[in-house]
Amino acid sequence: TLKGDFSNVTTTAHMFRNCKALTEATLDGEFGAALTDMRYMFGACESLESISLSKDGDDSDVSLKGDFSKVKTLQDMFNGGCTSLKKVSLKDDFSSLTNIGSLFSNCAALEDVTLDGTFSSLTLLASLLKDKKNLETATIKGDFSKVTSLQDLFNGCSSLTSATIDADFTSLTNLQSTFYGCTALPSVALKGDLSNVTTTENM
Repeated sequence: TLKGDFSNVTTTAHMFRNCKALTEATLDGEFGAALTDMRYMFGACESLESISLSKDGDDSDVSLKGDFSKVKTLQDMFNGGCTSLKKVSLKDDFSSLTNIGSLFSNCAALEDVTLDGTFSSLTLLASLLKDKKNLETATIKGDFSKVTSLQDLFNGCSSLTSATIDADFTSLTNLQSTFYGCTALPSVALKGDLSNVTTTENM
């Protein structure tokens, strides 16, 4: 557990990378506008099982409490072998976030993913959870007003049984193959402004 004032921290990139025995961690303090880069923060933490990035995250998870409004990149944050990670929740203010490339690459055990908050600078969610065979529940809520594509978002998620998408998607044009191969999915809740969508091929 780390407690204190983190308001001058500019980057947590690679902070816990290759901590292969790490099962939980708590950073309990205030992050501020200085924090912009969280790349590979938990890369190759193969024992991690549950993570919450939230101002109100519970301490049994890997919980970051603070202001993430200036964070620009979460690229590869869990990449490189987070093979035990089952639950991820990204909540609150990520309004400067532009890059989540390969965020969940190699996270084969993922069962539950929630993105709930302000993601108003993000332009793509395409392929974010593609081929996550163990994914059962997914929730996407909030401000995704610049996202243009959900192509292949859940493509190949053969265990997915609950998908809720309730967000501002005023720029969304592409839903191609979003749920392709979701053979266990009994129903989908898809809400929001979809007036600019131009393709739903293989959706």
